[in-house]
Amino acid sequence: PDSSSQSSQESQAKENLRHLLDLHEKEASEAYLVHSNPFHSECLEERCSVATWLAFVVHKLELKPYVLQTALYLLDKVIEVGLF
Repeated sequence: PDSSSQSSQESQAKENLRHLLDLHEKEASEAYLVHSNPFHSECLEERCSVATWLAFVVHKLELKPYVLQTALYLLDKVIEVGLF
């Protein structure tokens, strides 16, 4: 391969690494962590069903992991305030 092609590949590799590092920082941030809240026992089974369904959708659509984490965080907030 010529030097311009190799330079282009290195540039793309650096951009991919930068993107992965950004995703890692987002997933490690407080906003994306799944918090352990004291759930009402009557909501736990439904929460597990919804979480399983969300995980399936995220997997099928090949979404980023923080999509599931964010959805579960929001679901936990809905349960916490009693709207579930």
